Amino acid sequence: MKSSINPTVHLSKKQVIVGKWHKQKYEIIQKLGEGSRGSIYLAKYNRGTVALKISAESSVVTAEVNVLKKLNNVQGVQLGPLLLDVDDMQLRPHESYSFYVMEYIDGVPVRQWLDSKGFGQIGIIGSQLLFQLYHLHLQGYVFGDLKLDNMLVERSTGKLRLLDMGGVTQKGRLVREYTSQYDRGYWGKGSRKAEESYDLFAFVVCMLHLDSSLTIEKRKNQDISYWVQQSRRLRIFHKVFENAVNGKYSNAKEMKVDFDNAIKNQASKSRKKSPSKKVDRPNHNELWTLSSIISVHVLILYYLVQNI
Repeated sequence: MKSSINPTVHLSKKQVIVGKWHKQKYEIIQKLGEGSRGSIYLAKYNRGTVALKISAESSVVTAEVNVLKKLNNVQGVQLGPLLLDVDDMQLRPHESYSFYVMEYIDGVPVRQWLDSKGFGQIGIIGSQLLFQLYHLHLQGYVFGDLKLDNMLVERSTGKLRLLDMGGVTQKGRLVREYTSQYDRGYWGKGSRKAEESYDLFAFVVCMLHLDSSLTIEKRKNQDISYWVQQSRRLRIFHKVFENAVNGKYSNAKEMKVDFDNAIKNQASKSRKKSPSKKVDRPNHNELWTLSSIISVHVLILYYLVQNI
């Protein structure tokens, strides 16, 4: 899967980074991944762990730090990781780099979470993601490089967390960091202009990638709508997903209402069905129905706590 990002700074295991201005020390544990023209590492700090992003371009760090500061100040909504430190470091003579430090989120990949909790929990995951996207958009930004690699579910709370904010782009500008399969331009469904509908398209692709029965590929005469229809496990969301990939929603709140209603309607239909006397081994559809009923009750509680 092709990405628009490029690695830039390479650090070694156990290498100690010392901030030029704040004098804080960070010992590199391992590389976590690549971000927007920079690299992200897991580091040790005061017996704890943090995520450290370093870049050869100070402008990259400045831009991302400004976004994180603004998002960290949003009341009542946790958008992205908590910013802890910003500094420069001297790697070699006449070779300096800028970096910033964030909280390390102890979580598991979304697919792994669903494997352990049941696929019906995808309703909770999707609703949380749309909630966060809506509030991110209210701040004048789109996430840009929205994909499963950029989100985790916290082990302790079960809450979805967005990770690398390097692709966050101010509305109206061009999205420069993206991953092909999640990009509507790649599928011929619109431009890379930073607007709400760009993220909502990527949201659908994220959901499709969580359906393990699909192997999503761009083929002749098979656009993203083809893959939406191919997903039997996500059939209750087909109409919602079609609206999203065709740019029918003006904001994430509209999509969230339809997404949540699809779950409620499915649970309502399931309750009206008479229980069968025949004892059979449950199939995937029956497991989805049972899990959906459980999910909708959790979702209602989630509404009471965080209602947009």
